Amino acid sequence: MALARNEKNQVSGFYGYDPITGIFSLTKHVKPEHQLQKPPSWAIDEAIIKELRRRADEYDELDPLIIINIYKPDGTERIQSALSVFLKHAFPLNRNHGPQLALLLQWWHKDNAIQGSLL
Repeated sequence: MALARNEKNQVSGFYGYDPITGIFSLTKHVKPEHQLQKPPSWAIDEAIIKELRRRADEYDELDPLIIINIYKPDGTERIQSALSVFLKHAFPLNRNHGPQLALLLQWWHKDNAIQGSLL
C-alpha cells in the first residue's frame, strides 16, 4: 500500500492492490462532517485521482475502485464507486482546498459488508 497525498503533500488516503480479488483501489477514511452539503457529495483531490489512474495502469487494472470509509459513532459505513463512474459523473470544484472532483451521493454505492465494524 502507498499513501495518497494531495497537492499540499497531506495524506488523504492510500492506494492498494488486493491480490486475492485482483482489485486496485483508493481508500479514504473520513468523518461524516467532511461530506459536502451543497450539493450532497464526496470530493477527492484531482491530483489523487490522477495518481490513482497512473498506479492502476501498473496493475493493468482497467476500472479501479474508490472506497470511502465513513466513521460514525455507531460504526463504519463504506461506500464505493468505480473510477469510470466517478470520472463520468464527477464535477470540478475548488473550495479553498485545491482542485477537487466531487461525486453526488446518488453515484456512490453502499457496501454493507463492513457496516458496524471498526476496520
